[in-house]
Amino acid sequence: MNGYIATKSIKILGAPVHIHWSVVVIGTALFVGAIQTPFLAFEWLATYLAIILIHEAGHAYVAKRLGYRSHAIYLTFIHGLCVFEAPYYEKEANQVAWGGVLAQLALALPLVVLSLIIGDEQPPAVRVLTTNLGYYNLFIVGFNLIPAKGFDGEKAWRLIPAYINELRARSAAKKVTKRIIRRVK
Repeated sequence: MNGYIATKSIKILGAPVHIHWSVVVIGTALFVGAIQTPFLAFEWLATYLAIILIHEAGHAYVAKRLGYRSHAIYLTFIHGLCVFEAPYYEKEANQVAWGGVLAQLALALPLVVLSLIIGDEQPPAVRVLTTNLGYYNLFIVGFNLIPAKGFDGEKAWRLIPAYINELRARSAAKKVTKRIIRRVK
């Protein structure tokens, strides 16, 4: 893809990570703008990009668990993309869609709890972690679950009716099996 820098050494679950030029430009602008607090600027940028990488790693992980290989992860300053083998079944694609937000939740929820326990006495560096990787991360989860084109919610929410239909089919199959067994006896 155009505009991406291929990293040779950064791989997530075997998928090479490609970084868009926007990450470098905006990251540099952030450091220049925050020259008085470069550590906090770096921490903010790192936590923001970590959210995107963790999200894409969640997709890659679920795809791998379902037997599909991840080819690449693309990272821009606004969003990411995990490119993996196309699942055979829609239900599996729906499961992969949940992988990203569940990975984010696994990181966000403990940090939100930690933030609530510590309260207002958090040092600035810890506050950036709990705010970005906790609260802001939860906001992104909610935003990403919007059931609209371009968001994971478009596919993720389809998993619920798929599971309901599967439960109904199993229940019907059990009833038929019981009837057959009664007739045989």
